[in-house]
Amino acid sequence: SRIILIFAMIIAMFVLAFFPNLNVPTLGNSGINLVYLIFFCVFVVAAFTDMLDGKIARKYNLVTDFGKFLDPIADKLLVNVTAIFLGITGEIPFIVSVIYIFRDTIVDGIRLIAARKDVVIAASIFGKAKTVLQTVTLIIALALGPIAVAKNWLSIVILVFAIASAVVSLASGIEYLCKNAKLISED
Repeated sequence: SRIILIFAMIIAMFVLAFFPNLNVPTLGNSGINLVYLIFFCVFVVAAFTDMLDGKIARKYNLVTDFGKFLDPIADKLLVNVTAIFLGITGEIPFIVSVIYIFRDTIVDGIRLIAARKDVVIAASIFGKAKTVLQTVTLIIALALGPIAVAKNWLSIVILVFAIASAVVSLASGIEYLCKNAKLISED
């Protein structure tokens, strides 16, 4: 369901990115763009289904190899599509989106090498912090971005979270590289 929701997010992103002069309605007098609002709601629902999916799978022992494969892909698509959307719309610096994608690509490559060698790489504290910080950053930017233009301090809050999440993402990627350098060099 998350992947289907992500396609809805891509359509919203396409509308805003390629039709910037489109007169998108706002929510009453709030100035909140309805495309942003829809994107935010879809993001929250998709994130909730991720949590729900994991709880149901563990509770009823429905953990499958297909689920283990598809879940991280859906997670990364959700985060990276949202980051691209926010980068295109200028809510976060686009370089932050690039860092998220770059880090995920490197880590996924390392995980593929490890999987081929039957090595399981556990999530580290940096990886977990990266996930939390990225999620918080994206929620803040989605929720506050459309009104941050009118309130400069909100733009600064979003920027601080975006930079912090990019730094932690880079640190997490470097940690994966360092911890698995031997595994990579053997390949």
